[in-house]
Amino acid sequence: MASRVRDTTGPFVPSPEQAFHALLHATLADGRPSLEQVRQLAQTAQAIGAPAVDYADPVTAAAVLDDFLDRHDYRSAYALQAPGAGNRVGRGRRLGRSTR
Repeated sequence: MASRVRDTTGPFVPSPEQAFHALLHATLADGRPSLEQVRQLAQTAQAIGAPAVDYADPVTAAAVLDDFLDRHDYRSAYALQAPGAGNRVGRGRRLGRSTR
């Protein structure tokens, strides 16, 4: 929250850039975004100078989020994965158990 700003009523809130990327993260975590979410992301991205990409594409949107996280040396609480990526490791594999 180093780049936080004060709300008009006094409390600290995330900067517009932080708020955009939090919204992007939440949208990706929920799965395929709705048209309204895509429109909101595109408008907010334009307002803060974020890349003008297709936010309906989860791979492209995740790349924008990954770039932001890398630039600020942040880590996501969990890995986001594009639908159909197929490289998700199940609990049994993580624990070293046989999956057969």
